[in-house]
Amino acid sequence: MQPPKISSMVEKLCTLYGTRIATVDNITYFDFPHVSALTDPSVEQSLREAGFGYRAKFIHKSACQIIKEGGVTWLQKLQTLPYEEAKTELMKLPGIGAKVADCICLMSLGHLDAIPVDTHIYQVAAQRYLPHLKNYKSVTNKVYNEIGEYFRDLYEKYAGWAHTVCKYMYMIKSGD
Repeated sequence: MQPPKISSMVEKLCTLYGTRIATVDNITYFDFPHVSALTDPSVEQSLREAGFGYRAKFIHKSACQIIKEGGVTWLQKLQTLPYEEAKTELMKLPGIGAKVADCICLMSLGHLDAIPVDTHIYQVAAQRYLPHLKNYKSVTNKVYNEIGEYFRDLYEKYAGWAHTVCKYMYMIKSGD
């Protein structure tokens, strides 16, 4: 359940830098690019031209840093670390904050207790679980952490999946 803009950017990234997998019904499919494919100095400009905006610099710089850290081996190591340690390591990458790190932990590294807190999850938490959060105008670090801790306490090791179901149900009910 990725927002359309993110899905579109992932598809563009694959088309620009991935390897062609197959063509079916005149549609060509590409795999996700290897991290090394994103380290060439021309990548940032190419991604800007493809509509990635400010993200272009972060994608390129993060790819370069991942390669310096050990590439795929480093990423695989993150799967074996406890969730909080993996998140901390990811947040050392350029442009990676708590939410993106939690998205990566949950959706790519198998850390099922990661809770990416966005506006939808904030609304769910404030309406259903933590009504005192309605007093906050935005998702501060304190609020972000409180929501994550609450979901982890409530849903334990599957908190991330519970988060996904809650978000989906919220979006259906709100028409988002």
